[in-house]
Amino acid sequence: MDNQGRGPRSNQNQGARRNTPSGQRPQGAGQQRPRPAHRPVRSASGGARPAGSTQASARPRTPSAAAKRPKKHRTIGMILRNIFIVALLAVLLMFLILFLAGFRYMSYKIVRAEETTTVKYIGRVNGSGDPTNGLVVYSDKTARVRASNNTIAYSNGDVYKGETKKMLKHGQGKYVFEDGDVYEGTFVNDVISGEGTYTFKNGDIYQGSFKDGVRSGQGTMTFSNGDSYTGNFVNNLREGAGKQTYAGGDSYEGNFSGNLKNGMGTMTYANGDVYTGEFVDDKKEGTGTYTWKNGESYTGDFSADQPNGTGTYKWPSGRTYTGKFSNGTIVLDE
Repeated sequence: MDNQGRGPRSNQNQGARRNTPSGQRPQGAGQQRPRPAHRPVRSASGGARPAGSTQASARPRTPSAAAKRPKKHRTIGMILRNIFIVALLAVLLMFLILFLAGFRYMSYKIVRAEETTTVKYIGRVNGSGDPTNGLVVYSDKTARVRASNNTIAYSNGDVYKGETKKMLKHGQGKYVFEDGDVYEGTFVNDVISGEGTYTFKNGDIYQGSFKDGVRSGQGTMTFSNGDSYTGNFVNNLREGAGKQTYAGGDSYEGNFSGNLKNGMGTMTYANGDVYTGEFVDDKKEGTGTYTWKNGESYTGDFSADQPNGTGTYKWPSGRTYTGKFSNGTIVLDE
């Protein structure tokens, strides 16, 4: 029975031995014959293809149209365009930062008499839009505004300290000119206007009314030599009614025109003489009366600051003469 039970297995083993080539171990249950490793096949993309891949998949892929299309090289125009875009964005960003930081560009028009001037400002402003720290550009100069100490320093050396409106001198302030002149008083829209005191470097002082930067209206001019004038001014000149007092004691009260005695007025001399009459360009011209301190007087025509023409001369005794005069001398009829 043992032989019978082992018979079929033995027969199979024998058949296996007979079918097995010489020198090779039969494949049995104990040890399996190692299978030869398959050689990897590389695909068209360069990667290893699995051994189980089909032959069709091993065929290299045909490059697509996009792969065949050559890469475009960047032209100079494209590079410049990109640079321009980047630069533009940088500039816009810079302006945005400056805006958020309170920097502004503004311009104003100043009307002075018949002249209109445009003033520009670049710098910081406060919440109300008033300049606080920046540069003011005029047609002939520039200025640095500092609201912290209410000061405007000009490029020509002038300095202003006082009230401002926007970027203009407005209200009470003091202006020191580079040449030494000083004005202290009222400003309107960047211009000296209103009441104030102007001190000249030579010692002359004007106190009174200004308009558009010049002496206009009532005021008093005190000169360094001791002379003084109180009266009306127009465009820096004595114009209209006023009184001129001289250091030597003489005085004139009357009408002025073009900064000179013109029209009716009275000239009182330090020695006591008095002339009342017409003046032309600071000289007695026309008709008038000249009275000497001793009581003598002349009433009549004047020319070239002297009695010339027809007039009447009176003496304190009551004696009179009426006739012709030439350069202050009586002309007797022959």
